[in-house]
Amino acid sequence: MDLKEQFICILIGLVIGVLFGLGFADWGTKSPDSLTDWLIASGTLLLVFIAILGAISWKKQRIPEAAKDCIHAIVEFDNHIYQFGNNDFITDATQFKDYHQNLLIKLWNIEKAIMFFYQFDSSKKEIIDAEYNKILNKVNKFGQNLIIRSGYNSSSPYELRKSKLGLNKELEEALRDSYSLLQSIVGKNLTIKH
Repeated sequence: MDLKEQFICILIGLVIGVLFGLGFADWGTKSPDSLTDWLIASGTLLLVFIAILGAISWKKQRIPEAAKDCIHAIVEFDNHIYQFGNNDFITDATQFKDYHQNLLIKLWNIEKAIMFFYQFDSSKKEIIDAEYNKILNKVNKFGQNLIIRSGYNSSSPYELRKSKLGLNKELEEALRDSYSLLQSIVGKNLTIKH
């Protein structure tokens, strides 16, 4: 349990304790047949305890679902990287710009899935953030390969700094890092390493 959860549990316990204490002080003035009041108060405490356990259990049950969302986002990102070879960036460098924008959108989907995952399990936050930042830096570096031509006469105002083979090597590095990110989130090997 993290500090926030502990604070909430202590606060709930304090409120219940105060209410129970006030109720107990009031019961001393009632008639001796207040056994039902004691049973109702005990039952209420039991129900509150069960509700707290249920909330903690619910949180643990959501971790696999959040991990599944991360896996799905990473697989979509990886699939987009695999589609790199299907585009002709040399003839029309504008396609590279569109490809890079879509790659950033896929990366943003990973970030959203990670933020959702952190709501339920932030125990490996530093490791996951470091892996994600590696990918982000490589995708940003990849996007810097598109430059604007000065005084261009062709159909595209853009050109690429590297050959398609050089760009493909940069994406392979991001692909390896996405594999490491997947392992950091899930905690075990789910894929075949390429």
